[in-house]
Amino acid sequence: MSAPVINPPTSILAPFAGEPFVYQPSATNAPSSWKEVVPAFAFTANAGTDLITVTGLVLSDGMRVRLGSSNTLPAPLAVGPYYYLRDVSGSTAKLCLEPGSTAIDLTTTGTGTHSLAKSALPTGVALDLVLGTVYGTPATPGFYELTLIATNGDGDSAPFVFPIGVREARALLDAAIALQWDWDS
Repeated sequence: MSAPVINPPTSILAPFAGEPFVYQPSATNAPSSWKEVVPAFAFTANAGTDLITVTGLVLSDGMRVRLGSSNTLPAPLAVGPYYYLRDVSGSTAKLCLEPGSTAIDLTTTGTGTHSLAKSALPTGVALDLVLGTVYGTPATPGFYELTLIATNGDGDSAPFVFPIGVREARALLDAAIALQWDWDS
C-alpha cells in the first residue's frame, strides 16, 4: 500500500447557517486518520491560575482551538477535542469545552512542548479525526477553507483544500403556519 490520496470532490453543497451539514471526503489507500492543517502556536500552562500563555497568536474570546504536545498535555486536557478560549487578556486565556462555559481546572502543567491551533472550520462544524467526516450546524455565514491531510501506516496525503461556503439562513415555510384573513377590511 502507499500513502492516501484525497479524491477531489465532484461538488460540495454549501450549507445554510443554522441547518445541519455533513460531508464525507474520500481517499484511496485506506486512511486511518484525518487532520486539519493549520498553523500551530506554542503555549505554556499555569495549573495555579488555569491560564495558558500563547506565543505568536492574537487571541479572542470564543476562539475554537485544538491542542497538541510533544509529550503530555496539562491534565485534564486531551489531543482531539475542540476547546474554546475564554477570559482572554493579551496572550493569556482559559480553556473551556463549549463557548462561554466554565473554565477547565488545570491540575498539571504537562510535559514537553505544547501547541495550540486555531480551527479553520466555521463555528458549529467539526472534523471527525478518524473518519474525516465534516459535520455540524454552521452558525455564521461566510467562506472557509479547510485544508485536510489523510494518514495511514505508509504516510500522509498531500494537503487538500476544501472550500466551505456557508449561506445566509433561510426561512422554511411549512403547512403549520396559521393564516387569518379579515375579508371585511
